[in-house]
Amino acid sequence: MTPFRAEAQEIRRLRGTVAAQLERWARPSITDEAELIVTELATNVLKHVGAGAAGVLILEARREVLRMEIHDRSYVTPAPAGLACDSECGRGLHLVANMAADWGTVVTASGKAVWCELAVTAMREPHASAHTHAKAPGNGKDAPGPVGGGGNSSPERTPAAAEAPMGLITDLMGWARARYESVPDVT
Repeated sequence: MTPFRAEAQEIRRLRGTVAAQLERWARPSITDEAELIVTELATNVLKHVGAGAAGVLILEARREVLRMEIHDRSYVTPAPAGLACDSECGRGLHLVANMAADWGTVVTASGKAVWCELAVTAMREPHASAHTHAKAPGNGKDAPGPVGGGGNSSPERTPAAAEAPMGLITDLMGWARARYESVPDVT
């Protein structure tokens, strides 16, 4: 889980996060596609939710897909635009739809998630997710924690960026409670 603000320099950082995680998962062959997709999805947050809006990137490696999710605080779900041949904008979701094996949106308790899945061959660790296999600072070993350092490692965290993980956790717990009977209620 990597919190971010919808700003150009943060989108560059997300591309680096994706590339580094795919290298750790021994899947550098899909890095270009994954970086392009995360750029498109994060740019949509910048353009349609607003500059500086809080978001969260989640990466999850499954046996045959890489799942990428961008969560934000807007409840407005995106849809591919109808395009004229000379249109200069509006191609991002068309690109995502053509590159991904599947994609969609989910309205959450605190906004929405736009997700997509890239087809890949078997991952090194089935069902590994980015928030459980980040590198521990300083020792290069795999350790629990969010991809990209997480915590308060970013000196420029905004209050909105700090709130995004809590909203995401609330959404994930609600989803898990709806799907599985044994998830405790933490509210």
